[in-house]
Amino acid sequence: MTDTRNHAKIAAGLRRRAQTAEAELTRVRSAVDEQNRMLLGIVLRDVLADPADFARFVNVDRLYGDDGALIWADVWVQLEQLLAARPYLAAPPSDSPRPRGRGALSWFSTGA
Repeated sequence: MTDTRNHAKIAAGLRRRAQTAEAELTRVRSAVDEQNRMLLGIVLRDVLADPADFARFVNVDRLYGDDGALIWADVWVQLEQLLAARPYLAAPPSDSPRPRGRGALSWFSTGA
């Protein structure tokens, strides 16, 4: 019995599918990175007068796990250390009834 399958055609199709999957993975990673930056910025608005100061004084890349997720415990440790060393960076207290930072995020929290 002879093998009538066209292995070259099958291989080419698999390569195309792999390339498509890699492109999709790149797009998803990019979206997750952007969402992480946005979430971190929202949280920092509550704590720092200028959220950009966090990236000036902290190596933000070290705050991500192997899966690309922010390690929030490390974020809080770094924030505490930053504010202990430079208290003038802290956000002024706000009497605004509108939630900022963490308060705004709680609206979207799933409780997980």
